[in-house]
Amino acid sequence: MKRREVIRLVLRDQEPRVLTALVTELQLLVAAPPEADDPLENWAMEATAAPVDHDDPVITRLFPPAYSEPDLDAEYRRLTETGLRRAKDADARVVAGDIAAMGMAPFVAIPLDHVAPWLRTLNALRLALAMRLEVATADDAEALEKVGPDDPRADTVQVYHWLGYLLEMLLSAAEV
Repeated sequence: MKRREVIRLVLRDQEPRVLTALVTELQLLVAAPPEADDPLENWAMEATAAPVDHDDPVITRLFPPAYSEPDLDAEYRRLTETGLRRAKDADARVVAGDIAAMGMAPFVAIPLDHVAPWLRTLNALRLALAMRLEVATADDAEALEKVGPDDPRADTVQVYHWLGYLLEMLLSAAEV
């Protein structure tokens, strides 16, 4: 049996645009500084990069503290945060590129080596929406099932569930 080289994930109607917009928002949120070939230039860009807002619960969820002690956590962030931001940005660029390449096709062709960036990006998007919807527990997530169409959160809840569906479909396809 020949192994597939790509996974086809069906995206219909407005879904490619919605996903592209979400990915763009994620990139703006993580605000990764550009990476240079020169290590000294790279270091300078890292040192002068604007920090992310750790008062934002989404940022805290995407970049959780590593230590309970503030001094240790600050040092950890100083040493790792730029790399973590760049990794999230690089994953998001892979997803955006695959969506852009789909053209008029009703599906996005995801090369097998792009599956991990897709999973990480979809997960990050879902975590971000969960924080905006104040989902902290399984009970909170279950309560979203009762959100009616007149609730101001209804559209966001639908996108949250759709991202979960995409994750599930991609994981299922990747297992085969």
